[in-house]
Amino acid sequence: MNNKNITVGVLVVLIIAGVAIWAAMSIGSYSSTNPVTGLTAGITTGSQTSTTAPSLKFSSSPDFANAYEILPTKGPNTDAALSGFNLSQSPKPNSSTQVTISSSEYNINRTINVAPGYSFFIIEKMMGDDSTGEEKNLRDDYFVLVNENGYISQEFHPTN
Repeated sequence: MNNKNITVGVLVVLIIAGVAIWAAMSIGSYSSTNPVTGLTAGITTGSQTSTTAPSLKFSSSPDFANAYEILPTKGPNTDAALSGFNLSQSPKPNSSTQVTISSSEYNINRTINVAPGYSFFIIEKMMGDDSTGEEKNLRDDYFVLVNENGYISQEFHPTN
């Protein structure tokens, strides 16, 4: 083997190692920390399932049509979509809003911190199950935190 073949082999190995390291660093890089403000915007307490969703533009999500805005401005029909949940909000000194979602019937008690510029939605897939004003099925409901660029930051499925 001559020096040219050894050099090419070493370069190939270094390129493969570099790509592997880059890929490993990219996995799990979806953060709920606002890079502009440094504030955490996500689900912070509770035992229900919370996931950091892959980067998906919320408006492209299949459930976007079933979304009801909670923050920054409560949308029309949001109260109906929230049927079965108790919701409270309190501003924090760092300009974020702390939202507490609870339901004694389903043993849910979650606190979500929503950073400035982020939006928070409930997804209610079947509003018809709430027609009496009482939630009959929380299993079709979940919450979505959307970052300032319109991408899904986190999802919270309270009954999983």
